[in-house]
Amino acid sequence: MQRRTSDEPVEDFFRQDLESKAEALKQNLLTWRERSVKDLAALRPPRVHGLRDRTNEVWRPLFSLSPPIGNWDKRAQAAAIALARAAEPSPGVLLLEDIRTVFDEHGLDKILTVGLLDFLYLIEEAPWAEWWQDTKGAPRRMAKLLKPYGIESKTMRTEDGRGHGYEREQFLDAWKRFLSDPQNSVTSVTSVTSLQIEVNESGGIGDTSRIIRDNEGGWD
Repeated sequence: MQRRTSDEPVEDFFRQDLESKAEALKQNLLTWRERSVKDLAALRPPRVHGLRDRTNEVWRPLFSLSPPIGNWDKRAQAAAIALARAAEPSPGVLLLEDIRTVFDEHGLDKILTVGLLDFLYLIEEAPWAEWWQDTKGAPRRMAKLLKPYGIESKTMRTEDGRGHGYEREQFLDAWKRFLSDPQNSVTSVTSVTSLQIEVNESGGIGDTSRIIRDNEGGWD
C-alpha cells in the first residue's frame, strides 16, 4: 500500500455498504462459532518441543484452532518456535548464558570475580566490555544481575589466588530453569543472528526473520 498523491482520486468509503456485503460472512462465522466452541474447548493440543511451559500455554488457543481451519498446525508450531527464539533475552539471562560459556569452555569449577569478568569481556559480540567500562564498578553490576537468581559471590581460594568469586554449582539451578540445553540451542543469545524458517509447502511457511539486538546504552 502506498500513500496517495493529492491528485489521485479514491472511492468514498461508506460503512453501511460494507456491513451489508459482509452480513453473509458474519452469519457464517457466528454459525461456525456456535457449532465449534465446545469441540475447541475440549481440544488438548500436544506440547510443542522447544517451547517452555508458559509459552506453550500462551500459544495453546492458536494450536487448538489450526487443525479445524485447515492444515495449519505445523505452520503455527513453526511460527511459535521462531518467535520464541527471536525473543530478546533479559540482561540476567544473557549473563547466565555467557557465564555458562566461560565455565564450560575453560573447564572450571570455580573462578574469582576478576577472572570471570576478564573472560566475559573477551566473548565476541557480548556487551559486557562496552556496558561495564568502569571496571571498578563491574563486580557490583554483575552481582546485581545475579542476585534475583539467588547467586552471590563468596570468598574462595583458587590457583589464581584468594578473593571473591563464584562456583559452578551455584549456577546449576538457574541454568536449568532459565536457559535452553546447549546441545539443542540453535543460536547464542549474545550473537547477532539470522534465523531462517523453512517449512515445506505441505507443512508450513517459508520466511526469513532477521534478529538484531540494539546494545546502545546497555543495562546497569
